Amino acid sequence: MPVEMPHEGYRTLLYIFNAIGRLQYWPAPLKQAKIMIQKPGKNPTDVASYRPISLLPILSKILTKHLLKRIYRDTNLQEWISSHHFGFRKAHSTIQQCHHIIDIINKAFEEHKYCSAFFLDISQAFDTVRHQGLIYKIKQTLPAEYLNILKSYLSDRHFSVSLNNKTLSLLPMLSGVLQESILGPFLYTLYTADLPQSNKTILCTFADDRAIFTTDSDPTQTSANLQEHLLEIITWT
Repeated sequence: MPVEMPHEGYRTLLYIFNAIGRLQYWPAPLKQAKIMIQKPGKNPTDVASYRPISLLPILSKILTKHLLKRIYRDTNLQEWISSHHFGFRKAHSTIQQCHHIIDIINKAFEEHKYCSAFFLDISQAFDTVRHQGLIYKIKQTLPAEYLNILKSYLSDRHFSVSLNNKTLSLLPMLSGVLQESILGPFLYTLYTADLPQSNKTILCTFADDRAIFTTDSDPTQTSANLQEHLLEIITWT
């Protein structure tokens, strides 16, 4: 049977959440995460068998969900999330992006053109987000009222590694956004929203996976189009 919180508990949480919003300060105990979970069926002696999923306090999850709802309410996402991005967006899914890609290929075949593509996967995408760069983009993109609270959310974060019922001491988290957190995907999308686009190619994005397509009657031109776009992305990264 589920246990319900007494009304006094609800009032206390409401007081805490309102104070956090008013002071624009994220409490330190809510910025501690346990990470490093072994992938099922993988070799425990191989470092690649572990994925740094963050286990956060329940109160932190509730608060981030509330904050994200407010951001969605106060922000026009269409102004900064490009139409090619299908990840972490309402009414968008992997199936729809797959249909989009298939449609690009089929149209090229129908028009008797060559369709060339390049598929990109950013290694350790969530883990390598620079906090300084992310804060700069938050300042450029979101309403000013969210800058300080998100700066507080990102700063002075700590994590501990938990494995085989043992937990190591806390260590500082100097970069990255938390995997499996509510705000993590949103912040990563914001961080990469200004990825260069080209009028010679079609960009398809889902989370940290990207596909670049181009069509032309000349296969040499399709290769040139892809190379030009890739050079722009290299400069951006």
